[in-house]
Amino acid sequence: SQAAAISFYDIANKFAGNTKLPEAEKQYKEFCKIAEKALLLSLGNKAKAASDITTGLKKAKDADSYFETLFATDKNFAEQLVCYAMVKEYAENGFADTWAFARKFSDYLSSNGINLGDTRGNLGRMFNLAPVCDAKAIAKDEKKALYALLSLMTNSDKARSLTGANLYDGTVWFNKETTDWTLAHGFALALLEEKNEETSLSAFSTVLKAKEKAEYKCEEFIKPFAPAVKKTAAKKTAAKKTSTKKVEPKSKSKAKK
Repeated sequence: SQAAAISFYDIANKFAGNTKLPEAEKQYKEFCKIAEKALLLSLGNKAKAASDITTGLKKAKDADSYFETLFATDKNFAEQLVCYAMVKEYAENGFADTWAFARKFSDYLSSNGINLGDTRGNLGRMFNLAPVCDAKAIAKDEKKALYALLSLMTNSDKARSLTGANLYDGTVWFNKETTDWTLAHGFALALLEEKNEETSLSAFSTVLKAKEKAEYKCEEFIKPFAPAVKKTAAKKTAAKKTSTKKVEPKSKSKAKK
């Protein structure tokens, strides 16, 4: 597959314009690395399928056990992850979504008689999440990174597909199952980076706790991670008082002089 892959990456990099992307050879090497990992972990049979994906992933002690549980619970995810790995760099830079790779992968697999469940839906979800599920960003500023993730999930044009967000009786609600799978797939992308594994798993746990407390309300889900509002009211009041300060008139004697 190397010759075909190198040719594809060279052409795709040109379509990416001024966006700086790894050279074709490096992208191919990264794809092989992820594909091999997915193959070995999915065939390891070390994990049992979880009745509830969130409950199962909560027990993950490291990236390997996280993936083993995910592969055992979602029978098609290992193959879908390999599809993602083929265009990982383009996904992280927003091109996989723009170039409709989810539909193209799905159509290609179907035309060859391969059925991997909801390939289009799962890949579309991962392509949307890729730009904000960044292990480095999480390690640098967890709160800021999680706010970016949850903003996309609950308050964007992708919210309905990522969390099932819907407005009812003046409140925007999220769907538990849809949200659980989105988080499961999103943090899988962060864990692919291998570095900052502990911080990514810790952030995953933090998000799950916030989800439970939110009671299906999107606004409550994102609230703990929202940036603090700067208190400028006091400063404005002080400035107003200064500008309206009375100026004492000059004495008559000074006025004459």
